[in-house]
Amino acid sequence: MGANKKRQIIPPSTITVEAGFVVYDPKTEGEENRRIIILKEGSLAAYSVDNPSTAVFTMEPGNLLGVLSLLEGIPLKYKIVAQKKSVITVINEECMEEELKNIPLWLLALIKNLSSKTREYKEKSKETRVQNTLKSLAMYLSKKNPHQVLYHLASLIQEFSFITKINKSIIEEDLKSLHRRCLIEIKKKNDRLFLKINDRDLLKIFVDYWNAFDKDISFEPYQLDLLQKNMLKALRQSKDDMVLTSPQWVHFFKEIHEQFHVSNWIYFLKLGWFKQIEKDVYKKDVKVLEYTYKAIEYENFIRGTL
Repeated sequence: MGANKKRQIIPPSTITVEAGFVVYDPKTEGEENRRIIILKEGSLAAYSVDNPSTAVFTMEPGNLLGVLSLLEGIPLKYKIVAQKKSVITVINEECMEEELKNIPLWLLALIKNLSSKTREYKEKSKETRVQNTLKSLAMYLSKKNPHQVLYHLASLIQEFSFITKINKSIIEEDLKSLHRRCLIEIKKKNDRLFLKINDRDLLKIFVDYWNAFDKDISFEPYQLDLLQKNMLKALRQSKDDMVLTSPQWVHFFKEIHEQFHVSNWIYFLKLGWFKQIEKDVYKKDVKVLEYTYKAIEYENFIRGTL
């Protein structure tokens, strides 16, 4: 008699909901209560449980959500809320099980294979696009609008996370690191947090330092000996429009310190401290000198040894 018993079919349910109706909430539904949600009319918004104030994405008529949830047992992690009056169809686990019984095994295998590949693609798309997150954040900040000083912190974090796929909690820790190094400031204004960029050049130096570190090569400003650092100070104090030949520059340095050797002059040329005006005639490069001096002056902040 059991063999002749008619199979009970559990149909999908279609409902109409008003704006603000919570279609699905992972906190109240639980991981076991999985389903596919198909939007027929209206609009739905998906919110992260960790950030319920901003929609991660919206669903338009024809969109569906939750296929991986049913086929691979992955719970829905978004809170789904109707943005306006909407008509939705819900396919729960029991309904799907009944429908799958009528699907040929080869087609079921194909569906699961496609589902698995979709999941792998989604997981890969979430992977961070950078290895050194702290360096990446410093580079991002160094290239912000040079005429703007204050940035709304939450918006900045959201933008950087969207660009790099870096988790917001990691970004927050990296911001604390840059703050400890005095490369940025966090200010509160009208109950809102803002990031202040103190010196973009310092951020660029920080990035250059870490680029050298990641490549396992020397960062030139930190290879200078005491004599060379003293020559750097003397150059900064000299007139910017000084134009001398190589022998004259060597004489200039020897007047400051008798132990100065021509090899130091050759090294300075290699570092780009001077611009060649004509054959064997040079003028100091103020920009390069200021970069080098600032790197040395803020070495403890750049290296993070404070």
